[in-house]
Amino acid sequence: MTIFSKKTLVIIYLILISSFVHAQYGTALGVRYGTETNIGISVLRFLSDRNQGASHTIVSFPYKGARLTSFYEWHFRNHNENIEVANVGFFVGLGAHVGRYRKVGWQKNDTPFIKGENVVAFGVDANAGIEWKIPTVPLLLSIDVHPLIDLNYIEQQPQYFDFGLSLRYLF
Repeated sequence: MTIFSKKTLVIIYLILISSFVHAQYGTALGVRYGTETNIGISVLRFLSDRNQGASHTIVSFPYKGARLTSFYEWHFRNHNENIEVANVGFFVGLGAHVGRYRKVGWQKNDTPFIKGENVVAFGVDANAGIEWKIPTVPLLLSIDVHPLIDLNYIEQQPQYFDFGLSLRYLF
């Protein structure tokens, strides 16, 4: 029996959503499309003014499994007058993940998977990106890079970069 099934992670996610809905400064809920068709649900909760911190949680489904990732992010508004695009901001973040994968493990020459077992993995994450608050509707569009590494599963590649595009409804 595995520790984290997809249903368990979805229940954890729903609990997180219910605690985020009453955020004082704003919550954004949407989808994130990452590399290798890694589609996930994204919740971004601003903890204070948009120039400061945010909690960002992603539930994604890579490797025929599920992963829960949580970040603390620092958001910065665009203060450069030379950039003509309004409502543009930048963010960086640090976090951690836990997940259960059906397939993990790589050969040393980066060829595809060599194992087909269920593995519970955890590790550290970072992210950085640019976001745009669409002026006429409450939507937040962002592009990011998300490097991560599993700490307890040594057969995974030493580092992994996930590039993503997110669209979130801001309320």
